[in-house]
Amino acid sequence: MKNKIEYYYNIMNINVHERSNSYYFTYNGKKYVFFICTRNVKELEELYTIQSNLKKYHKIILNINKNVITMINNRNYVLIQINDYKKEKITINDIINGYKINNIRNVTLILRNDWYDLWIKKIDYILYQRTHLRKEHLELDEMLDYFLGMAENAISYVNDSNIKEKKDDRDDLVISHRRITSLYKNDFYNIKDVIIDHPTRDISEYLKYLFYMEQIDYNYIKEVIKNLNLSSYGYRLLFGRMIFPTNFLDLYENIINNELDEEYIKYVVTKIYDYEEFLRFIYVEINKKTKIPNIEWLS
Repeated sequence: MKNKIEYYYNIMNINVHERSNSYYFTYNGKKYVFFICTRNVKELEELYTIQSNLKKYHKIILNINKNVITMINNRNYVLIQINDYKKEKITINDIINGYKINNIRNVTLILRNDWYDLWIKKIDYILYQRTHLRKEHLELDEMLDYFLGMAENAISYVNDSNIKEKKDDRDDLVISHRRITSLYKNDFYNIKDVIIDHPTRDISEYLKYLFYMEQIDYNYIKEVIKNLNLSSYGYRLLFGRMIFPTNFLDLYENIINNELDEEYIKYVVTKIYDYEEFLRFIYVEINKKTKIPNIEWLS
C-alpha cells in the first residue's frame, strides 16, 4: 500500500503503519490516514467543497487526478490529513458549537434536516421488511411494536412542531453527524459520518450515546440543558428526536441485513423503562426554560 499512496498522492519516502485496514503515516510533519470509505463519492465531493471552513475537522486530500477517492482492488479509499487530538474527548461545547452552513445549494446530498420524510421512509421500509422476515426473527419482531410506537410519536411530535413553531437564527443548519458513536475528538472530527442538519441532532444523539453507554450523570445533563440556547422550535425538535428510537432501529436494520447478531439488540430492550425515566427528566429540564408539549404515555 505504501507504493500506491506515494504514487497516487505524489509523495515520497513515507513509513506506513497499518491498523484495522487503515494506513497511517506522517509527511512533512503532518499526520495522515488512508482508509476504505463507504460514503457516496458525490457526498465526499460536497464535503470537500466546504472543508476549508471546518478548521477542527480532518481534511480530505485529492489524489493526482483531483479525485476525492482512489480505487484500489475495487474498493474506494480516501486520504485525510488528521488534526491529531490524541486521546482528547469531546465536551458539550464541541456538540453545540457546530459550524453554520449559510448556503446549502451546493451541499444538498449531505442534507439530513427533513426528519419527517426520512423517518417516514425508514418506518415504511422496516414495515416492508417485517412482512418478509418476521418468521426468521420472531423474538426481534416481538420487540418491534413498542419502538415503532415511539417512532410514530416522534414523527407526530416533530411534524406538529414544524407546523406550530417559528424558526429563528438559532435554527440555522450546522455541520452535524449521522450518529455520535465515540466521545473521542479524533472520531468526532472525522468526515465519515458528517452531514448537515439542525443543531439539535448532535445534542440528542450525544445524550443518547451517554445513556446507552451508561455514562449518564443527571447533574451533568441538567447543566447541559440549562446552558443550551435554542429557540422554542429547537427545544421541541430536541425532545422529539430524543423520543425517536434511533439506537433500536439502527440495530434492527443491521440484524435484518445480517450484519449483527440478534443478541446485540437485547441490551436496548432491557433499558426501556430507564430510558422512559430519562425522557421524563429531560422533559422537566426543558420545561424549566420553555414550555413544550408532553407525550401522554410519559406522563
